[in-house]
Amino acid sequence: MAMDTTKLTEKAKEAVQRRNYEYAIDLFQQALALNPDDVESRRDLRAVATRYVKEKGISPSSAWIKGLGSVFKVMFSSAKNAEKTMIECEKFLKNDPGNVWMLTKLGTAANHLGYYNTAIQVFEEVRNSHADSVDNLRNLEAAQEAKGDVNSAIQTCEMILKVKPSDHEAGQKLKNLSATQSSQIFQKGATKGAQSIVKDKDTHRQHEVELHEIHSVEQRQEAIAIQQQKLADAKTDDPRHLATFHANIGDLWLKADPNYEEAEKAYNQAKELQPTDYTYVFKLHDLSIMRYRAGLKGLESKVQASPADAAAKAELQKLKAEYDEFRMKSFEQRVKVRPMDLAVGYTLGNIYFDMNKLDEAIGQYQRTVNDPARRKNSLLRLGICFSRKSQFELAAKQFRQGLAESEIMDQMKKTMLYQLGDTCEKMGQKDEAVKAFTELYEADIGFQDVAKRLETLRQG
Repeated sequence: MAMDTTKLTEKAKEAVQRRNYEYAIDLFQQALALNPDDVESRRDLRAVATRYVKEKGISPSSAWIKGLGSVFKVMFSSAKNAEKTMIECEKFLKNDPGNVWMLTKLGTAANHLGYYNTAIQVFEEVRNSHADSVDNLRNLEAAQEAKGDVNSAIQTCEMILKVKPSDHEAGQKLKNLSATQSSQIFQKGATKGAQSIVKDKDTHRQHEVELHEIHSVEQRQEAIAIQQQKLADAKTDDPRHLATFHANIGDLWLKADPNYEEAEKAYNQAKELQPTDYTYVFKLHDLSIMRYRAGLKGLESKVQASPADAAAKAELQKLKAEYDEFRMKSFEQRVKVRPMDLAVGYTLGNIYFDMNKLDEAIGQYQRTVNDPARRKNSLLRLGICFSRKSQFELAAKQFRQGLAESEIMDQMKKTMLYQLGDTCEKMGQKDEAVKAFTELYEADIGFQDVAKRLETLRQG
């Protein structure tokens, strides 16, 4: 049985706020030794380890030397010692949080112990940095299938086939999983008698509603009715479980034609059951953001229809300022509550960026460059922020770093090249600007005004 490790994780988060990363890592490792399937704490541990390694300047080779003892223990461990293997893996990952070999060992041990959520999280970490690794995708699919998440396992098989279309094993697995999915939905075990058949049809319909996207008010109402019945039938007084049902109902009220009032009622019911769970606080924040956007959209349409309407323009400007302020404060609170959630930090950075709060945006992007999924976007926006502050050398450094990590001439690489050319021109480095713009021109003659910029530079 998992133990309550709340106090340990809270202390760990406080240590992160104080930048005492090594102590935070130790506390998170203690918490995970007691509760190995705590996905959020393991994710937080990985994030703080990434900061720790960057601050200490630990290289992969020195990490290997530091963690040699753990390496030997993991190499020679057996399935019987899978839980100890997980602990040793984390000891090693403290100094090299992105080590694929050790992450794979960690995920495999977790899967063996039935900690499927942890296994899935770990293999998804590997996927973020090694999207085309078929071996890792197989591990991820195995964990998803073991958990019973057939839909996700199917999607992972499809990813394998995109990377390796001729993969017979993945093709056969996809067929088997698809058959299982069909069996779950359409053959839900009809039993004897007419009542059993009707009940099975109801179950079948419930699966249809829950597994498909909601496109109409009628579908939404049906899905809400199912959740309300589940809530009524729930044989528990656990507030966490009951709050989840209310939150699900709130989510459904926002489908199709959103009903903000009913969604707010449902979220508030969830919050009353779990007053210390920020999940429901932030759901209410997201609801307010949706309301702001709906109001802004209406005013924008009004201004477009009547460009001379000064009152509408003033109202739009006022609402936009309120919206920006609310979003900023909401995401500042989210970052404070979940300091290791780099996705939230990246969103806050973008909010600051849009509000031209450059120093604040830089602070967030300097954290989120450690997130593989957002690294290039963070480097790009970091560079733009430095450029807007006329810190051109720092700006160029970010763009060059992003370009060094970009192999494909996609939209991101084109934008990096354009920004680098623009920055070099502002620094008076004409040859470097021409070089960047030329590479972009050769790839996409129509990208923004690159043709005109290049012509002007060559003539100047």
